[in-house]
Amino acid sequence: MGAKLKTIFPLIICLGLLTAVSSFGAETDNVNVRVNPLGLLNGVYSVDLDVASGERVTVGPNASFLSRTSNSGSFSGTAIGAQANFYFGYPRLTSSWFVSPYIDLVSLQASQSPYNSASLNGVLFGVVAAYQWFWPSGFNLDVGGSIGHYGFSNTVSLSDNLGDTTAVTNPFAAGFINVELSLGYSFSLFQ
Repeated sequence: MGAKLKTIFPLIICLGLLTAVSSFGAETDNVNVRVNPLGLLNGVYSVDLDVASGERVTVGPNASFLSRTSNSGSFSGTAIGAQANFYFGYPRLTSSWFVSPYIDLVSLQASQSPYNSASLNGVLFGVVAAYQWFWPSGFNLDVGGSIGHYGFSNTVSLSDNLGDTTAVTNPFAAGFINVELSLGYSFSLFQ
């Protein structure tokens, strides 16, 4: 077997086993809370709240917080937004493929000790496509990918250690692709 096939084959087997042992979820669940464990490795803490709004749809807020420090400075940020999940399976919050468009408002701050600091604000939007497995206990896992775009304000405020602030015009926008992995728990909050 080739090296790539030796790597991919166990992943395919694991995904098959996950599909075989997962239930189709509890049809009465109407709330799901998800976190991104991969983000924790990079200092990003994120949570999504999915609330049922139709037979195959959930909507809800999302929030992410970033905090990183190194010898040369620190970087922090906040993103607050909303998403809608459209499930291909019936009903929502059951093992199924889904797509999820989202939009976030982003605020980032950086400082380089002891000289400079900068802050900028922007918008992040995109769409996730993933498969989500639900177990009878309410625990769930989704794996997929996303594609999106972000753009930040035309003006970046730079401050030095004397407190002087300079506005620098520098628009910044780019597209991205991302791996999606979330762990969640679904439950029934209302009937």
